[in-house]
Amino acid sequence: MRKTIVLALALAFLTAPPSLASSFSGLVVKVSDGDTIQVLDGGRAVKIRLAEIDCPETSHGPKKPGQPFGQTAKKFVLNLVGGKTVRVDVVTRDRYGRIIGKVLLDDGTL
Repeated sequence: MRKTIVLALALAFLTAPPSLASSFSGLVVKVSDGDTIQVLDGGRAVKIRLAEIDCPETSHGPKKPGQPFGQTAKKFVLNLVGGKTVRVDVVTRDRYGRIIGKVLLDDGTL
């Protein structure tokens, strides 16, 4: 019985999606806004909301105009992490299931 439980836990741990780990590294493939990026994790793009960051939103269609400086915030983040490999330290998930995480560059800076 005990061996079965240990085996089941080991299999669950080994087959869990990598994005549920406390941290992972991947290539930034998209910058949606100044506070939202997508990072490759196990071959799929995962949406990451930057922890402790709130930026003006970009436009989300003709009926939802962007906030002032939304495009500026997006360009800043794109220049900082776009196309680079980053480490994501998962903090939590928001009410929509998106990962909230701290993103670090190779040199350790946020």
